[in-house]
Amino acid sequence: MKFEKLTDNKLKIIFTADDMSLNNVSTKAILSNNSISQKLLQSLLSKAEQKVGFKADDCDLIVEAVSINGGIIFTITKITSDHDLYNNLNLIYKFESFENFLDFCTYLNNMNFNDYTGFSLFLYNKKYYLSVEANNKHFSDLKLLLGEFGDNANSFHIMNGILHEYGKTVMDEISFSNAVKLFL
Repeated sequence: MKFEKLTDNKLKIIFTADDMSLNNVSTKAILSNNSISQKLLQSLLSKAEQKVGFKADDCDLIVEAVSINGGIIFTITKITSDHDLYNNLNLIYKFESFENFLDFCTYLNNMNFNDYTGFSLFLYNKKYYLSVEANNKHFSDLKLLLGEFGDNANSFHIMNGILHEYGKTVMDEISFSNAVKLFL
């Protein structure tokens, strides 16, 4: 079990297959919303406070859990305000091809949704990944539209790290209207 305090409000816990065996829990039990997963999470948070000083007392939390190699990686974020909650709604969507991404941009352009900004596009394992920050009042609309053209890549924080470390940046911090101008 490894604890990594990413920021004062964000914690990563790597809970290996051996840790699961020692604690007599399964992936299914952890990923379910039940008393077993809640007790385990409370225990992990208590250990995180002792080991790295991450205090979650009286805080709302966002808990992301991803199953990897028989273990679980937890990313836990403290929500200290509505602004923090809004800013933690970042997304990464996978497009099978660059053409699929351009189809998405064309659709946005045709619908006059040109004010979306702050996205980055990466190439990783021959797929294109769009990282979108929740910095726009139309974020919920964008999320629905993305589902029509791409697939949600699940955990933002984990995938974002993978893309920045191993992926190739195609476009960084650009608006969709600029993408349309560049490629269409």
